[in-house]
Amino acid sequence: MSLLSILNDALQAYAKEEDDRHEAIMGLLINIRDAVMPLAPEVQALHDAVAAQGSAIVDAVAEIVTLENTATSLQAQIAAVKVGAPIDADDLAEIVAATNAITSSVQVIKNVMPQPVPTPVVDAAAAASPTV
Repeated sequence: MSLLSILNDALQAYAKEEDDRHEAIMGLLINIRDAVMPLAPEVQALHDAVAAQGSAIVDAVAEIVTLENTATSLQAQIAAVKVGAPIDADDLAEIVAATNAITSSVQVIKNVMPQPVPTPVVDAAAAASPTV
């Protein structure tokens, strides 16, 4: 059950009472609800940004593994080339394909790299003033 639904239930329960004490409590609960509700979209936006960043990091890490494997393969192919010996067309095609795969992986990583989550803006005056 969310904080807002608890507050709404409490407001409805206290709304049925008519003495001054309950009206005062109801007024305080309304103030709390009004203070919490404007924050909800900001908190949701921050949550969404963090979730998107986490997902992007997972994608980038997966692509880094592909990049590492391709680089290792390319290193092995280059190590197999004998100095002074000509490179045949098949070997050259494999080396070009590996370098293209590396370039592609780097681009994928750039595309999925998350942007920093923005620092929440805090209204210092509002934070310093008591709301109750």
